[in-house]
Order: sequence, then C-alpha cells, then structure tokens
Amino acid sequence: MFIYRCLLHYWLPWQYISPQFFSIGNHLHFLIRRYIRTNPETGQDEYQQFQIRTRQLTIGRAPSQHVQITEHVVNSRHAIISQDRHGHVSINAVSSNGFKINGEFRKKALLSPGDSIQIGSSSITVEKTRADHPVVLTVDIADTTNQQESLHHTSIQQVVLSKKAWSWIFAISILSIFFLIPVSGVLSLPAGQFLRDQTILPDDSLWLSGPLHQSHQVIGKECDACHTTP
Repeated sequence: MFIYRCLLHYWLPWQYISPQFFSIGNHLHFLIRRYIRTNPETGQDEYQQFQIRTRQLTIGRAPSQHVQITEHVVNSRHAIISQDRHGHVSINAVSSNGFKINGEFRKKALLSPGDSIQIGSSSITVEKTRADHPVVLTVDIADTTNQQESLHHTSIQQVVLSKKAWSWIFAISILSIFFLIPVSGVLSLPAGQFLRDQTILPDDSLWLSGPLHQSHQVIGKECDACHTTP
C-alpha cells in the first residue's frame, strides 16, 4: 500500500480518478463540466463531465493542458488553478495576457462559487463545491473555426470605407467613363478633339478598315466587282 501511494504521489502528477482517492497526497480533486450543446428538443444544456486529480489545473492552448483553449490569443500555458496551504483556491496567470474575473482584468485572484473566468472568448464558471469535489468548473469553449478562417481572409468591412461608400465610388466611376466623358466630347469641341487624340480611348479606328491594300488596287475603283444590284 505504501508503494502504491508513493507511485500516485510522485509518478502520476495528474490522472482521472474516482472520489475514493481524493485524500491521497496533496492533490486537488477537480470536476470539469464541459459544455457540449443545447438540446434542441428539451432546451437543456448538455455537458461532458470528467474528474482530474492534480496539484495544479493548467489552462492553455497546448494539447498537454488540462483545459485546452485553441485560440490564437491564448498562450500555450496561460493560467493555473491551485489551492494554497490555507485551503484557498486561486487562479494565477502564467501569460502576460492575463484573464478576466467577472469582467475585470486580473493576473491572479481568489476563486469563489459564482465567479466567471474569461480567457480569450471562452469562459470558465466556478460552481458550488460538492462533498467529493472541492472545485467544480463549468467550461464553455468558444468555437474558433470562424476565427481561424478570419486570419487568412480580409472582408470589405475591415477596410476604411464601407460597402455603401464603395458602391457609390464604383457607380460614379462607371457613369463618368461611359457617359459623362463622351458627352463632354460632344458638347465641347476642344474636349472632343482632345479625346480623339487619345489612343487609349475607343474611336472610329476600331471599326474602319483603313486604305485599300495595294494588291487590290486593280479592282479598287470598280465598285461593280463587289457590289451588284439584284
């Protein structure tokens, strides 16, 4: 029995256990309730529950953390929850980003039932203690799918101008190019001559075939060669 207790204390820093091992060593018994979904039929929230016995409950982005939050704003090892020698349960930030407790930014704080911890977009709520679980946490991990996609895409809302402003700019540009500029060339002779001299603008040269080729000069003046009256 002595060897078994030593193995639990020194070689197994954390593991999933049953309540009967709660008093072994100086580990703390955590009950984690992870939110899964809201049942569409009953309207009740569904949770996945699991137990962890550890000295420190780690929270971070790395897969090795007890509570993993896969957000780019969360560090690999972001925060830890532990109990001091006086029995007080506290959370301490390992990352400089810190966290929020009940909406207030903190680096460390004592925890009590009802406290809400926000790390990134995810939240951890401290529930009432139970006889065999001194620390009960409800974890709601935010869906990061859209966040990861947004890192590689830029929407029009992210630029200075709004959709409405861009629409007006495109509409005025099209109106100017295809209506106002040609009309100005008709109403103003200098403007018309200037537009005709610009090679980038369409003019009669697009549909005029130009002078007759020299090899066709023989029949060039004989219109009857090509044009006949039915």
